[in-house]
Amino acid sequence: DIDECSTNPCQHNCKNTAGSFQCSCNVGYKVDPKDSTKCLDVDECTTNPCQQNCKNTAGSFQCSCNIGYKVDPKDLTKCLDIDECTTNPCQQNCKNTAGSFQCSCGVGYRVDPKDLTKCLG
Repeated sequence: DIDECSTNPCQHNCKNTAGSFQCSCNVGYKVDPKDSTKCLDVDECTTNPCQQNCKNTAGSFQCSCNIGYKVDPKDLTKCLDIDECTTNPCQQNCKNTAGSFQCSCGVGYRVDPKDLTKCLG
């Protein structure tokens, strides 16, 4: 039996078999049904693996988060709320909300309608 894989007929991986060969693809790819020697990228985003946004990449995918959230370093498919109040954006009081924050003012003051982070006396 000759080694049919010696001519590199497969795009990714080749396994020599008795009188023939069999192609397989790397993770993130599938065998092209029209040409079994070629591999097609699998669009992992079709299964919604990300909590918020998914971008298909060659052989993989990448998750991203909406404004006010960040990717969870412990689980790259999940998003964590950013506590904007830790950067003291408000002149007086700050309340963290899901994906955002809200400023408020103490007694005798009101939020400036032109700049919602400032207070007017």
